[in-house]
Amino acid sequence: MRTVTISHETMIMIRQQARLPFKQTATRQHDGTWLLHLSDEVYEKLESVQLDNESIDDAIQRALRALSGMMDN
Repeated sequence: MRTVTISHETMIMIRQQARLPFKQTATRQHDGTWLLHLSDEVYEKLESVQLDNESIDDAIQRALRALSGMMDN
């Protein structure tokens, strides 16, 4: 299990993309960011699509935008 820090914007995107009942397991921090727990498998998948100098938060946002575009078609 890995813990990553994501922005509030990313958390909103995750909630909007949820297709099943959403059970929030992330923890909001005082600075407005979120601590999100990811399985090792999910973390490794994100790492594999992460661009050079891109944060995990940015990779998640990019993946969610791509997923959203695929779902709209």
